[in-house]
Amino acid sequence: MNNPQLERMEIFRQVRVVLVRHMIDIGRLSIQISMSRVNLHGSLCRLPGVTTELTPAIIRTMFSELNMIKGVKRVDAEFDNWKQLDALGAAWARIEAKKLIQTPPPGAGAEGEAIDVSDADVSDQPPK
Repeated sequence: MNNPQLERMEIFRQVRVVLVRHMIDIGRLSIQISMSRVNLHGSLCRLPGVTTELTPAIIRTMFSELNMIKGVKRVDAEFDNWKQLDALGAAWARIEAKKLIQTPPPGAGAEGEAIDVSDADVSDQPPK
């Protein structure tokens, strides 16, 4: 192919084929092709309903397949739930999501509980 636009479209199509073959939810990913380089961003997750877990070995195989696509010189990825441990893409680790525990400010009631605000509390605030 001599047309760069057609080449990018074919690389994009082949990248999607590899991701779908591995049952990756491509709706959670951004796929960009530029200068024979594939950039993947977002969450690397299986399709809803797929019960097999995503493992580092599967990701390694997937990236190997992506690098074998004709016209691809490099594959870069930045996922919010997986971290690449080496420059070659051979080692991956899952990033566990941390839940933020928010403590209510002093004087705040529990969820669903009414809070009594007296006139004295309101008068300390500057007028609007």
